[in-house]
Amino acid sequence: MVYGINLSYNLNNLRVGFTMSGDRFSLPVRLTGNDTADIFKFEGNRNNLCTFSYNGFIKRILLFGEFSINDVEKYAFVQGVSFRPSDRLTINFLFRRYAGGYISFSW
Repeated sequence: MVYGINLSYNLNNLRVGFTMSGDRFSLPVRLTGNDTADIFKFEGNRNNLCTFSYNGFIKRILLFGEFSINDVEKYAFVQGVSFRPSDRLTINFLFRRYAGGYISFSW
């Protein structure tokens, strides 16, 4: 079962949002073996996420980002800037950080 809710609010040039989502499995996922690659794989029967996101314009600059955390307190962090100094040139910067153990099945 997958479920979620998204709330967002628009200001003049800014949009902020909050999302809660979750996944439930009828049978728990269990890791087998002693493979070191399994250290960041999902185990259990549920996964919940809470996410805060935003995007906004300042003249020709678009700022956007998202911070998400799951129920085992592992996080994902994405921030970006898109700058358009002229009609034929766009410069983009993106920073992301996903903690080991952060899992997102839905969305």
